[in-house]
Amino acid sequence: MHYCMCLYCILSIFTPENESKNQQAFLPQKNTMIKKLHSPNFRFSFFVFLYLISISAYAQKEVILANNYLKENITKYNLTLDDINGMQVSSQYLSPTTGWYHIYYNQAFDNIEVLNSLIGITIQNNKVVNTASNFVNKLSTKIENKNTTAIITPTVALQKAISYNTSNTYNTNNVREKEIDLLSNGTIRKIIFEDKNISTENIIVKKYWLPIEQNIADKFSTNVVLIWNVKYVTKDGSHSWSMHVDANTGSILQKIDEVVHCDFGTPHFQDCKKENKFDTTFNTFQKNNFAFFANGYNVFDYPLESPNHGARTLVSNPYNRFLPATMGPGTTNGWHNDGTTDYTNTRGNTVWAKDDIANDNETTAGSNPVSATLDFNYPYTQSTATAAGNLNAAITNLFYWNNVIHDVLWRYGFDEPSGNFQKDNMGKGGAGNDFIYADAQDGSGTNNANFSTPADGGNGRMQMFIWNDAGSPLYQPDSDF
Repeated sequence: MHYCMCLYCILSIFTPENESKNQQAFLPQKNTMIKKLHSPNFRFSFFVFLYLISISAYAQKEVILANNYLKENITKYNLTLDDINGMQVSSQYLSPTTGWYHIYYNQAFDNIEVLNSLIGITIQNNKVVNTASNFVNKLSTKIENKNTTAIITPTVALQKAISYNTSNTYNTNNVREKEIDLLSNGTIRKIIFEDKNISTENIIVKKYWLPIEQNIADKFSTNVVLIWNVKYVTKDGSHSWSMHVDANTGSILQKIDEVVHCDFGTPHFQDCKKENKFDTTFNTFQKNNFAFFANGYNVFDYPLESPNHGARTLVSNPYNRFLPATMGPGTTNGWHNDGTTDYTNTRGNTVWAKDDIANDNETTAGSNPVSATLDFNYPYTQSTATAAGNLNAAITNLFYWNNVIHDVLWRYGFDEPSGNFQKDNMGKGGAGNDFIYADAQDGSGTNNANFSTPADGGNGRMQMFIWNDAGSPLYQPDSDF
């Protein structure tokens, strides 16, 4: 299997009526208040209120513990008090699967974050059990120009970034400003643009400090400069560019594609001979039984890597296979419910698997198999020119494996507050509304696969391609299997 994975409530608080100066008017109100105090709705709201207060106090206690730990170990982690006092809490949460409390700090100077400079702290039983840091040590000494007012505007930075990527001068006439975030000094921290000619998603330009490693006469040093980070996803979803533009000169300092591409080069199927269990009789595989099979999936199941490693099997009711009872979305929502809708196709809380042969993402609705009884049992043939005939089987396999990997990773801590991919987080933390678009037989490429993984709250996109030549023995490989 070529599978690319680098893969509360609204509180209503009772407010008593205003007390009247007239004693006779006060007494009935007092009785009314007492009744409300004993009402189920008030008791529920009151206990929720206390619960939220306790959670907040608990979180504050953990942050204080982590801060004190860093101060006590300031030499160990090569920090200064300025580094600690300037850092900002990026996220903090209690993992429901491990019971560990996680705190992540962004390094910052003058309220501007240092790009990808983090400290992660794990707390268990009121003790720091793990710390990981890539902070720039003695940050203030590494910043030569401490002026946070950029010479280059965000719009100019956007123009330079896209022109650099396309090799053509980008015209910003169609750019629309959607949202602006300002620093305390009134300058722009972040701006969200929209230009449907460039991306169907928001284009984000944000101010950061960027550490740049230098080697002068075999002496390594770090220089930190002010930049605009320009982030946008191309219309076909194949690239998610993160461009670092010098905020004072306009130079392109770095270009990063945040879509992970699995590049296997030219297919050489004979390289798998030692493990290849495939033989010529396999071309008639799975023509034997397609009887009714509710809540079932005909797939290359774990631990098989690909069609070269074994045959498909019918898997029934796999929703609790990797998750214990009453835990996780696999047991509470099932794979075909996203918290509001019961789907009868290959869509649910974790993933929407469909074809994108047209290479336009959701502009035209790709097909996906539908079964009122959730019976996803489709023929699969290994031969030449079989991609179209195998489409439903391919989408089923893609849907199945996305859910399996989600459930396994959930069990080991990649859960809702950790930023996993789910439409409905069921009140467990995290942003939610970020299921995966899994595009089978995607038309944007061949001999490859890619996976875009934005920040929590943004939909992941997995694009799986077919191969453009026949294997040995002859059949049409499909990365969905």
